[in-house]
Amino acid sequence: MRLLIALLVLLLTGGCTGVFMYPDNVRVIDPSAYGLKFSENLLQDGQGPDLIYWDIQAKGKYQGTILFLHGNAGNVSTHLRAVSWLPEEGYRVIMLDYRGYGGSQGYSEIRGVHHDAERMFRFVAAMEPDRSRRILFGQSLGASIALYTQGSQQDEEFFSAIIADSPFASYREITREKVGSFWLLYPFQYPISLLILETYSPINMVKKITVPTLFIHGQDDQIVLPHHSLDLCQAMKGYCTRWEISGMDHIHALNGIGLRKRTIQWIQEVTTAARGKGKH
Repeated sequence: MRLLIALLVLLLTGGCTGVFMYPDNVRVIDPSAYGLKFSENLLQDGQGPDLIYWDIQAKGKYQGTILFLHGNAGNVSTHLRAVSWLPEEGYRVIMLDYRGYGGSQGYSEIRGVHHDAERMFRFVAAMEPDRSRRILFGQSLGASIALYTQGSQQDEEFFSAIIADSPFASYREITREKVGSFWLLYPFQYPISLLILETYSPINMVKKITVPTLFIHGQDDQIVLPHHSLDLCQAMKGYCTRWEISGMDHIHALNGIGLRKRTIQWIQEVTTAARGKGKH
């Protein structure tokens, strides 16, 4: 019962969706540890709190710019490994710390972090005018934010390709699954999940995405079950590619060299096709 009371208090005091946010301001590493050149900058566009982002330079022949949206815990430094291999492939990487994360101003909450992502979409579009060279990459919560935000942009496509690693389809559904995994709370999973707003769930928006989207999901993922990316992929009506990777758990599939090479090949194929169609 104490667990139930604690969760209910957390849900209510966190504005219901605040339970998804676990920011941290402590930097555990920076790109120089991987031999990468970078700068730490502020997004100051007058549209919200000042946001910190890392700009990591590409190595060798420039291929494009990747905007990376990280998961719900820590800050950019705790998610650096997920993108540390991309500069070697010729990609510039922009890593955003949402409001309340890693020294960015503001308080982290679901509506605000989606607004932060939209602001960064426009910033990256100004930074790299060629849309065929702009790629969006999100992991876990960051993947769900990426999908919702791109789908909500009406007819404006900011990126030529999207990579969504281990996204969940619905805030309400992932809450129900997490609550139901505790035997004591199992009977309350449905009423508790109703406290969570569905407004920003990507399942409501992915059908509006019309650029190639790659879903990657570990078959052994127990944090976000693989059916979430399958549901999203099936809702996309033809723009989806989905890889379910055996022996991998949550957001670790891209640690493998083979899958990284396969992902780069996919990016090059879809961005080359975008350039061929003149969608710049």
